[in-house]
Parts: sequence; structure tokens; C-alpha cells
Amino acid sequence: MAFRFVHTADIHLDSPLKSLALRNQTLAEEVETATRSTFRKIVNLCLDEDIDALLIAGDLYDGEQTSIKTASFLSGELRRLSEAGVYVCIIRGNHDARAKITDKLDLPEKVKNFGARAAETLVIENQNGPKIAINGLSFPNRHVPENLLRKYPSPTNDAVNIGMLHTSLAGADGHDVYAPCSVQELIDHGYDYWALGHIHKRQVHSEKPFVVMPGIPQGRHINESGPKSVTLITVGDDRSLTVEERFLATTAFMPIHITVSGSWSDARVAAESALKNAAEKCYSERLITRLYIEANDNLSWQLRRDGDLFLEELNSASGSVAWIEKIDISKSTSTPSGPISRIAELMRQKNAEIALKAEAINMLNDLVRVLPPQARDALGDSETEQMKLAEELASDGITDALARLSAIDEERQ
Repeated sequence: MAFRFVHTADIHLDSPLKSLALRNQTLAEEVETATRSTFRKIVNLCLDEDIDALLIAGDLYDGEQTSIKTASFLSGELRRLSEAGVYVCIIRGNHDARAKITDKLDLPEKVKNFGARAAETLVIENQNGPKIAINGLSFPNRHVPENLLRKYPSPTNDAVNIGMLHTSLAGADGHDVYAPCSVQELIDHGYDYWALGHIHKRQVHSEKPFVVMPGIPQGRHINESGPKSVTLITVGDDRSLTVEERFLATTAFMPIHITVSGSWSDARVAAESALKNAAEKCYSERLITRLYIEANDNLSWQLRRDGDLFLEELNSASGSVAWIEKIDISKSTSTPSGPISRIAELMRQKNAEIALKAEAINMLNDLVRVLPPQARDALGDSETEQMKLAEELASDGITDALARLSAIDEERQ
């Protein structure tokens, strides 16, 4: 009899969305709820398709999650699975290594929360098919710089062996190093399937045996863009493995790039068309996008000057299927003419002065101090990031000011 399991990781249940909340509180609340909605859809998938086990390879929570609402929701969903005879195997990763919820939950009978001292093995006797050995090891704390593979046992005889591991592998851009190991080391260990977690982009690193990083099932911001999925595996009676993706994310993030020329109306038509096409391809009920527009000089000035109106028009027209969190207008490559060219030169010279940069940092620090603690990282979580933000804001401010001056100059001519 075939054995089927779903592999997912990095759910970050009820993860806070600090930077998005600063721009649109309603949108932030919708996306925060999306992590919960997507988890419920994962559970529904397991129930609807007679899945035997759900494997969660780390970062079920985001940080030291202590919310009673989160605990209550998770407990209810796990109970639904257990009552239907579905095993749930959970390891902790860097984000939920010290989460207190799991310890406080009254876990149903078929939920296995793997420990952190040495890898444990759950053997499932599969009726009229090969038995399944699931091996898992949780992070003892957030920082795990050593290779954990040596703590995993050798393959169980006469079983299909599955390993659950939260790891950065040999490293990935944008991710810190955790439990590093190579794909070849995983292959050599002898398991039939490695259920990994940590990197938020899906990738199948090997098919003999399968080494799969499922990616985050629900994106939380524009840097986690594109369709998101879980991985469904079928183990045949002959011990063969079939792997497929299932797209379940409630909300998808996706950047959209368009090049336009002509009038404001032309730009709107092009943007609405691009939004419609992206929404049809995102595999989700709702699309949140960041729109990048490259326009000719005159249109670029107008869009930068009245970008708030353009954004409002687009969101009103497409709000049921897509929402634009931000519009980025390419800066004009030409230099303003006449008196405005001299103003532009003076503004850019002033922007390069150290004293002005220091004043910009002071203004940002004043703003940070009046923000709630949970939102302060949105303005930079280091001195370098804060300086970069100050420079970007100053540059954008100069461009916006020049756009308004140019528009006034055109009206007078």
C-alpha cells in the first residue's frame, strides 16, 4: 500500500510584518492572517487526499512565540490531523528553537515533536507496504554552527528512510549559516528522502536520493515573491518515490516591471494589464505586488510627482485580485534644463555633504524613538542599513522636488 506524506517548513505562523504595517495596516493584517490560512489549507490537503504524515522541518513559529491565540489555533489543527490518523512530525529550527508554545501544548497522540540531543527515529508500520523510518533532530538553540548530520543514525533496515533537517546547506544569499552540510554528505548518508528546511526558496537538490528544500509555503513580503508550495511525496509498494508540488499560498507576492511611454492613461492601461496577467499566474487568491515603472522623461516626472494618485487609481481598479504595496518610478536619465538645472546641481552637491547625512540620521533616530519597539527595525537594524536608508530617502526627495519644479516650469511656458 502506498505511503503518502507532505513535506513543508518555515511556516512562521502568525509572523509579524513590521515594514508592511508601516505602509498599510489593513494589508499587513491580511498577510499576517495568510500564514494561518495557508497552514489550514495544508491540513485540509492532508485530510482530503488521505495523506499518512505531515513533516514540518523547522520554523513553525517566528521567534519565541507565546501567543495563546496561536497555540489554540495550532492545537486545533493538529487535533484534526491526529483524529484522522495522520502522523505529524515536527523539528525545531533557528526561529522556533526556544519557542515555548510546543512545550505547553497538549500534543495529540500522533504528533511527534523531535528532541534536540540526538536524532530520534519514528518507525511507521505501513500495511502491505514498506515500513517508514522518519529521523528528526531539533535545534537546541537559535545558533547551531556545527554540522548535525553526525547525530543522525544509519538507515533502518527494510525501511524507507526519511531524514528531517533544518540547515543552510553550504550557504545561501540572505540566510545565516545554520547546521551546515553539503548535499553530497546527505546523499552519502543513505536515506531515501531528505526533508529539509530553512531556505525560503524551493529547490530539489538531488533526485537519487531526493534532497528537497520545500521553500516557505506562504510568502510574507516582496522578497519572498512568486508562487509558493508544499511538497507531496508518494512512496510506492516498490519503494519508489514520486514528488510533486502543491500550490496552497493564500496570498502571493510578486514584483512587476513595465516600460511605458506616452500619457498617464497609457501608463495606467499598461499597469492594469500587467497586474491582471500576474494575478492569473500567481496560484493564489490574492496578489500583492511592487510595481517598477520605467518611463520616458516627461511621464517619469509626472508619475513621481503624482505617484500617490496613480497608486490610488490602480488599487481601486484591481483591489479585488491584486494590491500594489509600492510603486518605484525609474529616475529620469536627463538633466533638467534652464534655472532648474542649477537648482538640481546645488541640491545634489548639498546631499553629498557629510553634515547633511548626519542631520538625516538624526532625523531618522528621532523618528525611531517615537515608534513602538516592534516597528523600529523597519528603519534599519544597523547603523549601515540606517545610513543607506537615509541616502535613498534624500535622493528620492531630490528627484521628487525636481519633478514638481519641472511641472510648474512646463505650465508657465
